[in-house]
Amino acid sequence: MSHHLRNPRALDALLEAWVGAGWLRPIDRAVAAFLERHATGTPPLATLAAVLASHQGSGGHVCLDLAEVLAHPDLTLRMPPADPLRPGPVTVPTPREVLDGVTIAGWRDVLATHPALRTVAWDQPGDATADDGRPLILVEGERPQLYLRRFWRIEERVAMDLGARAGRKTPVDADAVRPVLDALFPEHGSVGASTDWQKVACALAIRSPFTVVTGGPGTGKTTTVVRLLAALLSLPEADATRPPRIALCAPTGKAAARLAESIGDKVQDIASIEGDAFAPAHWPDIAAMLPTDVHTIHRLIGMRPLAERPRHHRDNPLDLDIVVVDEASMVGLELMARLVEALPESARLVILGDKDQLASVEAGAVLGELCRHAENDGYPADLTDWLRHASGQSVDADDRADPVDARIAMLRHSHRFGHDSPIGRLARAVNTGETTAAMTELGAATATVADAETSWLEAPLTGAARDTALADQVLAGIRPWLATVRSENGFDPDDPADDRRLEAIFREHNGFQLLCALRRGPAGVEGLNARIEAWLAEEGLAEAAADGTSNHWYAGRPVIVTRNDPQLGLANGDMGITVPLRNDTGTPALRVVFPTAGGASSGRAWHWVSPARLGDAQTAYALTVHKSQGSEFDHVALVLPERPNPILTRELVYTGITRARARFTLVSPAGDARSPRPTEVLERAIATTTRRSGNLRRRAVRAAQGE
Repeated sequence: MSHHLRNPRALDALLEAWVGAGWLRPIDRAVAAFLERHATGTPPLATLAAVLASHQGSGGHVCLDLAEVLAHPDLTLRMPPADPLRPGPVTVPTPREVLDGVTIAGWRDVLATHPALRTVAWDQPGDATADDGRPLILVEGERPQLYLRRFWRIEERVAMDLGARAGRKTPVDADAVRPVLDALFPEHGSVGASTDWQKVACALAIRSPFTVVTGGPGTGKTTTVVRLLAALLSLPEADATRPPRIALCAPTGKAAARLAESIGDKVQDIASIEGDAFAPAHWPDIAAMLPTDVHTIHRLIGMRPLAERPRHHRDNPLDLDIVVVDEASMVGLELMARLVEALPESARLVILGDKDQLASVEAGAVLGELCRHAENDGYPADLTDWLRHASGQSVDADDRADPVDARIAMLRHSHRFGHDSPIGRLARAVNTGETTAAMTELGAATATVADAETSWLEAPLTGAARDTALADQVLAGIRPWLATVRSENGFDPDDPADDRRLEAIFREHNGFQLLCALRRGPAGVEGLNARIEAWLAEEGLAEAAADGTSNHWYAGRPVIVTRNDPQLGLANGDMGITVPLRNDTGTPALRVVFPTAGGASSGRAWHWVSPARLGDAQTAYALTVHKSQGSEFDHVALVLPERPNPILTRELVYTGITRARARFTLVSPAGDARSPRPTEVLERAIATTTRRSGNLRRRAVRAAQGE
């Protein structure tokens, strides 16, 4: 065992070195200081475990899996970081060196006697929810897991709420549901054809106060939820005197805006349904009742800066009957806890998202955990029978399905990426780990650029040269809208003609996006944004900063907001474009224009903000894949790092691919003879799946079963 784990002072020095190297956050180091003050004599191995449990929260985990850490210390703990704040060689000891010789049994024994720790045994009723206030929780079992009490309690709140909702069902007559769904889904009216999972999902959500609808891009999640809402408004049980109060929300402003945009056409589809024998109300009347405004989750529940609680919480719940959450893969555990605490117990909750996308950058993988068995299309026998009568669709019975499985519908048919779509085939190959098939779709790493739907491009990512195939693609995607912004004689927020011009600019902007796995380095967002600005400056389309940075303002600069700002009405992930104002003073002035989530339907299509008030915004010619979630672009170019990297996972590559509507290019750096083969970098990425530690699903099932 390392001397750091035998001597408290040596451990203190190690933790300080890790903080200094950027491997640990100061808040993680503070956990050790807390234990030193309140649990004198804590063994160093126990202190280290508590510090690492805190550290794992920054990597999306809600607990520390002791077995996983001992099996793969450096990889599991991301030390050194895959995207370091301080690049260059670091000489501090790695976790592998520090933990050498530690065993699961030894670590568990040290923790079990710690006065600040409570041990939980899952097989003892009540243990999983009891709380005596101790700051550490050790979950016993084959794979012991250490929680900070805060994350344990947050996970419990979400699991108890979702489990309670999953354990209930709404008494609805299947015979009354059938004609409604047949009117909304006329193409699949009878048993025998291939299963219409959209129709099944609607039936499932009508019967349950909690439903998860998952599926890849283009599988019809938005269509499904709009038809579900129309069905709920159309059922004979619906109260005509007080229609249900409905809210649509998403985790980011960008995702909210995209949902608002896509809902409009779907609502018109409802209005165009022809009358039939059913028709308790005219379908245009139903369509007029459907919501079109979309909120961010933060705005919906009233998150406030520095406030301990949002405006809406358990003691002041939202006055809503139905809440729909889109892009749920981006929702972390804490935000989900805030949301469910703000919902009345009687409210119906519908969650939408692609379970295979990247999970939230915050701790927890709510959608991924809930949908662990989503591919299994069986339901309990009684539910199967009800679904068959209510939807006319044949679904399998599976007595192994638990109460959470019984609330999940997976949409399987992509209307955007069919079997003949190269992007669709590539996404499926990556998602199923079929490396050879993925290479085939990308053209086996050919160094040529074609107009094909999918292609692979090798390009130098250092130097200022712009006479490269990558520069050609980037500039071809950016030049049209940027030139339009800079050639216009300013914009007036009150001129309707400028609204139309802005719509065209944003439409062109969404035609191309460069995505990166990393934030730093030549293949990262920071390096590529600076390089692109230098290319544009040569063409007179951008003003290069004197210090070479990428944070100065000029007409045309695209930005992404990096922190929620309720005072400005902006959310993390909102994307805007800097435009010149039209004025008579002769003094140039700039404003950043953001599309509003509700678009024109909200009465205000654009949000105008002074650059001086945007402290938390970054240039966005290149984005990380994480920041691109909730968006779609006609053409996406995804830049791989030069070497395999823990950040580069199957989920990240899949998410990058599925941001593209019509064309996808994979870009790999042109390295030297010592660099790994580009195919090796991609192969390693496809073979690396994201694993997040936690017990949300397990606890939700227990809650649904009343344990």
